[in-house]
Amino acid sequence: MNKNMYIQELAELYEQSRIVPFIGAGLSMPFNIPSWNSIIKELMKKVDEEYHPAINFELKQHNYWEAVDLLMRFGNLIEYDVQQEICAIIQSSIHRDISIETHNYADLGRLAFKTFVTTNYDGLLYEFLEGNSHLPVNLADVQINSQKLINNTDFKRIWCLHGQLSNPGSIVLTRKKYELLYRNNNYIELFSLLKASNTFLFLGFSFDDHYLKKLINVNKDIFNNVHYIVLNKPTIQNVKYLREHYNLKVIPIEVNENIDYASEIREILKQISFKEVQKENKKKDINDINLSKKIEPIWNVPYKKNIFFMGRKAELEHLERAVYSNKGTSFIQAISGLGGIGKTQLALQYCYQKRNQYDVIHWINAENNASIIASYEKLASTLHLPLSDEKNNNVTLEVVKKWMQTNSNWLIVFDNLMEEETLQTFLPTLFCGDIIITTRKSNISSLINPMDLDKFKRSESIQFILNRIQKHKCFEDSADQLADTLDDLPLALEQASAYIIKTGISIDDYLKRFKKYRQQIIREGMPLDYNFTIATTWEMSFEEIKKKNPKALDFIYLCSVLSPDKIELEIFKNHNDDILDILSNWIPSELELDQILATLREFSLIKSHESSFSIHRLVQVVINDKLDIYQRKYFIDIGLNLLLDNWENLKNKDSKISHTLTITKYAIDNEICLDEVTKILNLLSGLLISLGQFNKAMEILYTALKIDSILYSELHFSVARDYNSLGVLYTNLGDYNKAEAYFKKSINIDTFNKGNRVDFSHNLATLKWKQGFLYEAAQIYEETIKRIEFYNLIQEDIMVSAIFISFGSLLNEIGEYEKAKQYLMNIIKLLKTHVGVKTSSLLIRAYNNLSLLHESLGEYEEAITTIHRAIKLVEQYVGKNSFEIIECYNNLGLYYYKMYEASQFTAKLDTNKLILSKKYLNRSLSISRKLLGENHILQTDILNNLAMTYEALGDYNLAKTMLLEGLSICKEHLGNVSHPKIATIESNLGSITWKLGDYKKGEELLLNVLKNDVLTYGKNNVEIARDYRKLSDMYYSNRDYDKAIKSLKKSHKIYKSTIGDDKYETLLTQLQIYFMLLDNACYKEAKNLSAKVLKSALHQYGEGSPIVEHIKLTIAKLK
Repeated sequence: MNKNMYIQELAELYEQSRIVPFIGAGLSMPFNIPSWNSIIKELMKKVDEEYHPAINFELKQHNYWEAVDLLMRFGNLIEYDVQQEICAIIQSSIHRDISIETHNYADLGRLAFKTFVTTNYDGLLYEFLEGNSHLPVNLADVQINSQKLINNTDFKRIWCLHGQLSNPGSIVLTRKKYELLYRNNNYIELFSLLKASNTFLFLGFSFDDHYLKKLINVNKDIFNNVHYIVLNKPTIQNVKYLREHYNLKVIPIEVNENIDYASEIREILKQISFKEVQKENKKKDINDINLSKKIEPIWNVPYKKNIFFMGRKAELEHLERAVYSNKGTSFIQAISGLGGIGKTQLALQYCYQKRNQYDVIHWINAENNASIIASYEKLASTLHLPLSDEKNNNVTLEVVKKWMQTNSNWLIVFDNLMEEETLQTFLPTLFCGDIIITTRKSNISSLINPMDLDKFKRSESIQFILNRIQKHKCFEDSADQLADTLDDLPLALEQASAYIIKTGISIDDYLKRFKKYRQQIIREGMPLDYNFTIATTWEMSFEEIKKKNPKALDFIYLCSVLSPDKIELEIFKNHNDDILDILSNWIPSELELDQILATLREFSLIKSHESSFSIHRLVQVVINDKLDIYQRKYFIDIGLNLLLDNWENLKNKDSKISHTLTITKYAIDNEICLDEVTKILNLLSGLLISLGQFNKAMEILYTALKIDSILYSELHFSVARDYNSLGVLYTNLGDYNKAEAYFKKSINIDTFNKGNRVDFSHNLATLKWKQGFLYEAAQIYEETIKRIEFYNLIQEDIMVSAIFISFGSLLNEIGEYEKAKQYLMNIIKLLKTHVGVKTSSLLIRAYNNLSLLHESLGEYEEAITTIHRAIKLVEQYVGKNSFEIIECYNNLGLYYYKMYEASQFTAKLDTNKLILSKKYLNRSLSISRKLLGENHILQTDILNNLAMTYEALGDYNLAKTMLLEGLSICKEHLGNVSHPKIATIESNLGSITWKLGDYKKGEELLLNVLKNDVLTYGKNNVEIARDYRKLSDMYYSNRDYDKAIKSLKKSHKIYKSTIGDDKYETLLTQLQIYFMLLDNACYKEAKNLSAKVLKSALHQYGEGSPIVEHIKLTIAKLK
């Protein structure tokens, strides 16, 4: 991890007085300073034990800010109370009488550091400062004119970022205070001034220290240079992460005890502060150089310096470290990568950077033996070495190899090496100089840790273009488009820039020409000072592959019609009989597939990932342009069939979408394989609808319908399939009239053709269900299941299973619990017998719906157990960050909310259930935002459930914020339509509004929802019953008891007439009427209703349940 090199760099900085030690909690641990976890545990004694689980949960997650917030909320503590308590806890814990060998403050205090920064409160470092020193100062408190204090070199000073024990009110401990502190302009300006040209050395921090990461993240403009951190037992991943994300170079140590930790830090400080060590190291490097004779510097590099070279900072640093750390070990550093990726330019830049550090720098064109021999002869001649012996035999090779063995301080670049055997021929076994090779081959086994060069980062591409064509930053958007079109390939960007400079056209005009004349530009465009175009660079690789493994060439031709990223290997493992004959010749076994991939990797044409690989987009462009129409049809046909055969097996939804869109565009543009195109577009529409991408789904479905209407008659099955898919789309958009029209068209065509498409009727039943016509939906499901049994369609297991699962869920909503359970348990039993990637999503869905059934029955523990089974399946077959896990966590959060609701009938409300509800709903929302970004339609249900949880916690403002966010998302995606999602949110928004005190506005919102729902569903619908129940809650809370009871009775009447007298929603409403009558002192009416209520509650909840006991108690009081 370059520990010695970093210490040497720090020694040089120390000599220049440019190091500022940045002290973390780890350096105070020897003094028995308690950890945050210990401090909060002590403070928990001031909070009732019932709240401890919630605080402990945050502690386990290391969420100390949240834990402090809960302490203050549950303990009714103000911030200053907590600050004083923390100071008292720390002060009482400090052990000052410890040996100086056990800590590092004495070491730091003795050295010549003038400035220190710390996040610690304890002030212990000040006690060990030697020489003149100021009292520690809070950085946030310093006035802007305090620059003289920072620049004062006569006194040592400690700057405290987070406050001091001597001033409890200065201690920063809540998230809000941290945010305010780190974004305070005065603080940022002063902190920037403090850093100036200094380098921070972080001591006493761990890899997981979120305060440190927060500090650097918020002040990225300040922390823009490299800084250093000492870490105990860092992993390679830790080191890489800190370097890439926080600009921190890691100095690793490995200790188990605090005293060993102090000893290691002490040793590092000694090495930094003793400049003699640095001098000795430099002296040793000079002595290592072994020149047989004094020579003048030799520069044999055939290329001018690339004045437009930019970026690649990390790669150049890697190259320097690799060469430096392996001096004298006969080490060869290889730079491999795709043709045009910039290997030669990187090596060239390194040569120019190190021009004054080597006695000899020599460049060899290593494409073939003849060019290498010619280059060796030139080197021998320059060095005045003999080219032939006394018998006139050519001895150049042996002479140069011997020179490499006996001389050092030279650098030779083998550019574009083609074969590994070349190294064995032209290099001695041992040599004393440095060798860099560039090669398209990535599998040269004799080389250790070759650098695999990747394309530019997007920011590098944009900067390269603007620098190259000398344009201002206002052209960034156009440069970004050009970089995207050329997929950030350096040679392509250089070629485009050279064309723009030569012709004087704009970037936008170049993009138009590239789109129109792509093939000609790629093949003929010539960048300045470069011998090959993009196309000719790769043509050489294709020719090599054709000789070595022709199957690999056909394979990459096939991949050229797919999306370039995340081509899953699963695609090539399952195929139907038509494709089997073709692929079995190419890929008779997985071993053959391995060989094909190895060949393509060898030439850097693909990049392998765990279960997929990717191709550069322009490689695909070059291949596509060289295929004739027959080849194109051949590969498109194979690609489409492979995607169709493996549709259910492909896990990555994004790559599935991009592959389908890519290949169908090729097919449509070439007017080939259109039957397969419309088939796969229908499958894709279903995926897009499930992801909430309605506009894209609509676009591709109308494309499919247009193609099928041209290919076939109006009564063809393919047209019916398109109508059915459009019906599904409009159902999800809430346009139920259009949806029903399309479903009926599809069913009529299916009937005309005497088909048995049970999915058509299944989708119509789903529509009726969403419309609130539950019994009509149930009737369609029952007729569909009869057809399945009559025509023995059980072999269509995926669709049949989906129908059974949906029907079970509908029965649950109707209140047919036993029947629902029977359907769901039977399908779970069937699916469990052959669970795999293909059926796992159905089994997950079945468990989800079974958990909802348990929730309806008030069996919350069973609901939670069942949903955890679904989560386990998701983690096993789909992944922890997936769409399925979003739904599972959303349901889990909902169940904990329902458990809280149920606790209202017990002696004490269980608010801990709300904490758990919030936890899982936030987790669901977090994963959703990670996968889908902000403001996605699939997040509205989670936001709605979170709003209910926050409402129950009494945080009405946050609940309102959640609902407004959900409403905004719905209207953005769905428009101002009457959609169930919008109605649900507006209804809850009405409830929150009156709870916040605006009764009139709340009533207006709820009545508006009722009005729109009547227009959508009609007057006698369960949705209308739910609206009346919500209105009743509002009226009751406002003590308008007459309106409350009237609204609830209307709700009960609708439930009774639509779903029956003994169903859950009906019974619940009746129960609410009973309790409302009691609260309103309508004892006579309540008494008349009591027997029926008790009977219903016994039927619903069972003897001994809290609610039944509560009803019995009220009846006893009535008597």
